[in-house]
This record gives sequence, C-alpha cells and structure tokens, in this order.
Amino acid sequence: MKALIKLHLKENIGGKSFILFGILGGLVTLLLLTGGEVTMANNPTEEIISKFGTQWKFLSIIAGFASVTISMGTIERHRKEKRTELLALHGLSIDKQLFAISIGNALVSMILSTILALVLILIILFGKAPTNLIGFITAFITYLISTGMIALIVSVLNMFLPSIVVAILGVFIVIIGSFHQIIQGMLLNNNQFISYIIAKVMNILPPLDVFNRLTRSLFFLEFNCSYDLIVFLIFIWMTLTTVYLTSKGVGRYEKI
Repeated sequence: MKALIKLHLKENIGGKSFILFGILGGLVTLLLLTGGEVTMANNPTEEIISKFGTQWKFLSIIAGFASVTISMGTIERHRKEKRTELLALHGLSIDKQLFAISIGNALVSMILSTILALVLILIILFGKAPTNLIGFITAFITYLISTGMIALIVSVLNMFLPSIVVAILGVFIVIIGSFHQIIQGMLLNNNQFISYIIAKVMNILPPLDVFNRLTRSLFFLEFNCSYDLIVFLIFIWMTLTTVYLTSKGVGRYEKI
C-alpha cells in the first residue's frame, strides 16, 4: 500500500496545476496583504490582523478548490486503466488500493496547499506578523489537514460517482462549508420548517469556516478555541473512518 501511495505522489506532483496554483496563491497573498489600506489610529495592529485573517480565509478556499481538482477523478481513472485487477493479482486488495489512493490524494493536496501558501510563509518569516513560531506551525497544520479532509471526502464520492459530478459536489462542499455557520444561521432565522431541515442536514457537511476560525485563532495566539478544536478533531476521526469503511465496502462489493 505504501508503494501505491508513493506512486500516486510521483504521478501527481510537479504538474502544471502546481505551478498554476502556486502563482495564484502568490498573487492573492500579495493582493490581500498590500491592497486596501485602512488607517486605525486607536489600534494600529487591527489592520494587520484583519489582512492576515482574510488571507487565511481566501487561501483555505483556494486550497479547497485545488484539492477538489486534484482528487475528483483519480479513483475513476485508476479503474479505467485496469490497475485494480493488476495490483490485485500482485496481492494488493481493492479496498487497500482505494484507501491508498485516498490518502495519496490528501497528501498531494497538502503539498499543493503548501505551495499556495509559500508567499504568505515568506511574508510571515521576514515581515511583521502578529504571531510566533508555535502559533504559525499549529495554524499551518490545521490549514493543511483541512485541505486533506476535503481530498478524502472527494475521494469517497469518486468511488461511486463520475468525476464531473464529483467536481460539482466538491465545489459545492467547499463553498457551503466555507460559509457554513452564516448560511445555517440564515436558514434557522427563516422560521420555516423546510429551512430548519436544510440547516440540520448541513451538519453532515464539513464546517470549513470553523476549521478556518481555528487556524486564525491559533495563528493570532488565541488559545481559547476549545470548541473549534473539538469539532476539528471529531471531523478528522469521522472522515478517516468513513474513508476506511467505504473502501472496505466498495472493495468487498467489487471483489464479488
């Protein structure tokens, strides 16, 4: 299984998409951190905090889209190229193949997310950012894991659905998840039964805005985000469990 993960990384790292998203991430970083000057006499650091907070938000959304792009057709392509049968003959069961590809998608997405954030990292290292090494590392880890979870969810969808449908659903998950609490609050305040049902159904979607808030809280050294951390850890466990069980189920079905 490790060999398949390494092969998946080798096949997907270094493509044009990495260069494209790296340039895009740099442009967005420079635009957000140099544009829109705001003068705040009472609190001169408020402008810097606002810019870095917005930067993490936009980077998370772009990284989410990149994760969908990377992961949306990998399992479907693996099946079409008849690799499942070939690897099964060499002793690697179908469920382990699907799980390995899903993990590979998550790792590739994390690497791509790192490239997206390179300019921001340089600005943080050589500029005046309201954080320290511990705050930056913990924030960056949550940012990467959030992107990896999107890749895992998209991989599960691709076990059942064609890549075009997975792409649409993946974009939907990123957009809705990035503004999860705002949309859910609007639906609950609508005071209609159907809105209430939709708001509750949204709980199965990853609350990416909560993950992003955790990232920003850790970055700004605000370690009072225990609720966000608990939600984050629960969704990590749920996502990994779902990928594992789904891989087992699909592998057993295809074996039959």
